[in-house]
Amino acid sequence: MPDLRSKVLISGYYGFDNLGDEAILEELCAELKGLCSVQDIYVLSANPQKTRRLYGVNAIDRQDFPEIWRHLCSAKLLVSGGGGLFQNTRSIASIIFYGLHVFLAKAAGAKVVVYAQGIGPLRGFLAKALSQSIFRLADNITIRDQASFQLLQSWKIEALRTADPVWSLAASALPEVVESELIANARLPLRERPFFAVSLRPSPDFSETHLIGLADLLVRTVPEKLDILLLPLQEAQDLPLLTRFKNLLSERGRASHLLDCKLLEKPSQWLSLFALCRGLVAMRLHALIMAIKAGVPVAGIGYDPKVSQLLTDFHKPILILSKDWNPKQWEQEMLSLLPNLDREAEKGNGELIQAQSQSLKNSEMLAKILQMPREGGSRAV
Repeated sequence: MPDLRSKVLISGYYGFDNLGDEAILEELCAELKGLCSVQDIYVLSANPQKTRRLYGVNAIDRQDFPEIWRHLCSAKLLVSGGGGLFQNTRSIASIIFYGLHVFLAKAAGAKVVVYAQGIGPLRGFLAKALSQSIFRLADNITIRDQASFQLLQSWKIEALRTADPVWSLAASALPEVVESELIANARLPLRERPFFAVSLRPSPDFSETHLIGLADLLVRTVPEKLDILLLPLQEAQDLPLLTRFKNLLSERGRASHLLDCKLLEKPSQWLSLFALCRGLVAMRLHALIMAIKAGVPVAGIGYDPKVSQLLTDFHKPILILSKDWNPKQWEQEMLSLLPNLDREAEKGNGELIQAQSQSLKNSEMLAKILQMPREGGSRAV
């Protein structure tokens, strides 16, 4: 009998205009388009209309469980991820929500791939036990960081250590309206990488004191010839904080430009934007990944273990965020970054080559599953 199951459903934090998650989705859709018919790709999204328009695939409401069940009953595969879906930083709701997608897929007879995920933080017995039971249901697992990989090993769950899919994302050209805006706000030609970029996000550990300290630090250390470019990677969360930061810089006599992120629709366009930067200080993980990928010298604010681990792996300065905040430590790290700002774009180093190579393993896993016939069926690609 022919295998009538051909659909691939994608579950993740999609449709919320978070650059990191949308970049993962753009790369994932590109990978799947090379493995199956585009008509068979369905994204579970908070904004299905926008997801369909941006990525040229089908999309359904991530909260419409009857519709999700209907599609799962004719699905070959549920892709759970990537990103950090299984964590209870705020509540256990995220684990329950994404776990329910996995349970429904298995009940409907579809295979499950956990795709390039990072796990945690998991606080408390219930979060750990529930996450462990969900991961045991997966047919294949790829994990993007060493700590999560070691956690699965401690649970005796087999997984493949890979890397974030964004390391594989290809850059696309900036929209003309963005180029015009950047040219109007830059004192140097774009080819000279005229910007020093800043990416901040809210965090309970990042206080007004830290914000003021960072403004003072950048005013003292970032060369005057570079224009400070403020980047809201998730506008709803980041814009209020960056607006406050812009005001702090202005009070100190330093101009800055707050980018209208709505002008860039596809995450791959951001890769071209980061290539125009001479340096970056960032909290968000994917700002750092994209900048490193573009050869930009970076320093990161270690608000989360995943950020600190990335910076450690790539030997980049870490501005330590702690209750006993040390402004001198931040200044020392920034001073170690400054000599790199006047060099040509940093070339691909061993760590970058390794990350890109490991990232390719995610698509190789998808190919292995999608080219495998179901029991009693024929190949469905």
